[in-house]
This record gives sequence, structure tokens and C-alpha cells, in this order.
Amino acid sequence: MKNHKGITLVSLVIYIVVMLLVISVMSMVSIVFYNNAKGLDDSTQDLAEFNNFNNYFVKEIKTANNKIDEISNDGTYIIFNTGNTFSFKNNAILYNNIEIAKNVNDVTFSYYIDNSAKRVEDVVTVKIDFNNYSKQMNYKIEDIY
Repeated sequence: MKNHKGITLVSLVIYIVVMLLVISVMSMVSIVFYNNAKGLDDSTQDLAEFNNFNNYFVKEIKTANNKIDEISNDGTYIIFNTGNTFSFKNNAILYNNIEIAKNVNDVTFSYYIDNSAKRVEDVVTVKIDFNNYSKQMNYKIEDIY
């Protein structure tokens, strides 16, 4: 009797089916991974835009002897006595007509005086909405000399 070495047709079909299953599972995992990575990229982009705005706004708030000259009734712009302006136009936040944050859905600037502390404090509230990120911040205007 001869020694038959090799692969039978049945074992070949089983190998092919197993390989197709492994490839399909790997492709499903890859699709889920790339979709999650794309969503993460969108939300981190919004966070980066907010951080850029926040850097400019904190610098303005912390400027010595800075006060608010005007806030619009609809809250779309704020003007400080230094002459610097923050405004919301065309889905962007502008600092003296220079775009510092884009892809913004809405921004509202508001102002109030906080009497609850030991001393009277001026507070500016900024509410920003992006597609994947929303933030409301209170900024205390400090008297720095």
C-alpha cells in the first residue's frame, strides 16, 4: 500500500472556511476601531478650539485694571475697556476680527456681579456649544495692579 501524503478536499475546505471567519472578524474589529477613532478626533478638535479661545479670554480677563465696556443684548459679543473684542460670527469666535475658534454652534457672553463673597466680584459667564462639546465657564475679573 502506498503512503498518501497531502491535504484532502475536506480539510482544504475547512481551512478556507476558518480563514474566512478569521478575516471577517478582523475586518469587523478594524471597522469599529476606525469609527471610534474618527469620533474621538472630532471631539478632541472641538476641545482644542475651546482651549484656544480660553487662552485668549483668560489673558484678557487677567489684564490689569481691565473692565467690561459693553456686552450685546443677545450675548454675541463683549468689549473690554482695553478695546479688545470677542465676538461670535459665521460659526467662529473672533478676537479683534481674527478667528481664534472655528466650528462653533453658539456662544453666549453674560455678566453679573457676585455679592456672595466677602467682596463684590465681577463675573463673566461664557457658554460655548460645538458639535461634540459644550462648556460653560465663569471668569472672575480681578483687580490686579
